[in-house]
Amino acid sequence: MGTSGVDMDFITTTSMVSSLLNTTDLINSTERRSSSSVSPTMYISIFLIWAPGIVTNIFALTFIIRDIRKAVFPALLLLLVLCTADLIAVSFSVVKHTIAKKVTPSFESCAAFSVVHTFFRIYAGVVNALMAIDRVLAICTPFFYKRCIDVTTWKLVCLISAMVVLFFNCFPLLGLGSVMGIRSSGAIYCTALSFKNEPIERVYGFGFGIVGTICVTTVVVCNMILIRSILKMNNRITNLKTSESSSEQNSDGQPNTSVTSFEVAFAKLMGGLATVYLVCGTPYNALILINQFNIKVNPAVTGYIHLLGGFSYTADPIVYILIRKTNRKRILEYICRCKRDVEAIK
Repeated sequence: MGTSGVDMDFITTTSMVSSLLNTTDLINSTERRSSSSVSPTMYISIFLIWAPGIVTNIFALTFIIRDIRKAVFPALLLLLVLCTADLIAVSFSVVKHTIAKKVTPSFESCAAFSVVHTFFRIYAGVVNALMAIDRVLAICTPFFYKRCIDVTTWKLVCLISAMVVLFFNCFPLLGLGSVMGIRSSGAIYCTALSFKNEPIERVYGFGFGIVGTICVTTVVVCNMILIRSILKMNNRITNLKTSESSSEQNSDGQPNTSVTSFEVAFAKLMGGLATVYLVCGTPYNALILINQFNIKVNPAVTGYIHLLGGFSYTADPIVYILIRKTNRKRILEYICRCKRDVEAIK
């Protein structure tokens, strides 16, 4: 009996020590995860995506709103929608990561995060596709474009697209996806796009990848058509400057004056934005599709793809600001004005 009591005491002590060691290991592993999560990726996000993304989108929106006050046209409205969505997406990303650091993931928080986060991912692709379609219509079918496409048209299309994308992002809440995932370490995190064990819960992930692929394909095809049309029109635009007849017909039986050099310049701007979307968005969409087949990808590669996808929110306004000559001129004037003010103070 005595020996049995000693054994029980020994077992109890051993269990307590084992439990204490496990708790210590858990705390250490949590601290390691916490310290690693604030190292390179977090700093890259701050200095490459969040800070410049917010600043550049505010600058771009300022320029766009100033242009809209002078004259509103359909392509400018699409740019306004894109930059507004980018600014909201970057701001939300900052809030999301800040809350995720301090709040334990729950279904409610993950549902809110996933729906909003993926909404902007998809909607950015949709708006880029709409801009590519807008330029094709403006350059290749100018009569139809000027007669049938106006600001109201794209307002309605953007609104309907937003509603459709929002409904699609509710799929996880309807049982066609899941907003939570489990890491290899056993930690729970918010994600609607990772691999799910239940086939029906992969519907949203596959849908996300397919929608992204459709947007990428649309952008590629439309820009190929644009490049071909612009190359054909280069000689015609040059001839317009020296031509004395404004009624001269082109090979399609349409007046050359129906497409202005401004339309071509804006098409080049849209081409730059499309390039950003293709470079930043294509790897992300491919990664999501790969995830649905439970194909393992190097975590470092996954991290860089996510960073590249987020960088599109920063690159869009930079492209808009730098490509347009009027924007570059405004920036130079602002810098010169600031320089004169500083010299006057001295």
